[in-house]
Amino acid sequence: PWIRAGRKIGFDRRRARDAHGLFVNETIPPARQHFVDAYLSFAVKLGMTPQPAEWHLPISAEDRSIVQSMIKGCQRPLIAINPATSRINRNWPLDRYANLMIRANRTWPVSFILTGGPGREERNVSDALMRLLPRDVEVINTTGNTSIPQMLALLSEADVLIAGDTGPVHFADAVGTPVVGLYTAAPSALSGPYHSRHLTVDKFDEAARQLLGRDPGTLPWNTRVHHPQAMELITVPEVFDKLTEVMNAKDGS
Repeated sequence: PWIRAGRKIGFDRRRARDAHGLFVNETIPPARQHFVDAYLSFAVKLGMTPQPAEWHLPISAEDRSIVQSMIKGCQRPLIAINPATSRINRNWPLDRYANLMIRANRTWPVSFILTGGPGREERNVSDALMRLLPRDVEVINTTGNTSIPQMLALLSEADVLIAGDTGPVHFADAVGTPVVGLYTAAPSALSGPYHSRHLTVDKFDEAARQLLGRDPGTLPWNTRVHHPQAMELITVPEVFDKLTEVMNAKDGS
């Protein structure tokens, strides 16, 4: 009654948050869909036909130049890895990252870049991963040494990003870089990298069954599996298979 609009549109009751369902007189249809598609559903409700979701983020020549100097001399393909997330229980075990990198290094002539923000925990995680790697693995640790625009530029130079459920997966997706996402806390179909959902290793359902003792099909849409063992459900061979899919696509095989 306090909002003077003829049409007050919100999410369906299942997805309504902060009691906004009390203030609307129309809802978009219930659906299990990605957040991007959920918001585009409002345009459909208004009678519009949304265009495919694309992000064209500008990258300045200065930022691109800074990044290119960081990776000068690196052999290609260039694999980016963002080993830390905002929640420690969304971090894939470091020994598995190391094993994956060693296996990739033996399979292809690749180099690696570690990415991440300036926080102490993120730096510590990347430093610990560096200590696990043999000298023949070519890796540059940029964690904490890039601004957000520079990280966008860096990810645009990478051939693929491997990371858990964290912001850089969406940065990479926005600049057109394939993402091998590692998801257990939330389903990648809901919040994974929008254009790379086919490349994610998604163990949300398994985590819900094993660690919550619940049927994933009956869980509320916003359920998260915050369990310290959840990321251990993702194996190195599973991630390597997704990485191989990216590499084969680049080679056209």
